[in-house]
Amino acid sequence: MLGVVGKDGCIEAPPPGAKDRRFLISVKSEETRAAELGGNSRWMLGLGVFFLIGSVVCLGSAYWMARTGFSLDAPRDILQNDTWW
Repeated sequence: MLGVVGKDGCIEAPPPGAKDRRFLISVKSEETRAAELGGNSRWMLGLGVFFLIGSVVCLGSAYWMARTGFSLDAPRDILQNDTWW
């Protein structure tokens, strides 16, 4: 939460002129918060790379299908021959 420590040691709302004196009050230590933020950053980077690769694969597939004429028909020689395996 954002706030300031008052004269009696309680957390209070910051006074109107104290915009630069706000700080984050947390039950976690600074090292724990930094480690959590670092872990979250790695997850976000991993998701970004995953979605980037996925979009490249999708665009490449769309390009390939456009060049081949969007042919989704099965090969005729496999369907007409009984011994295709």
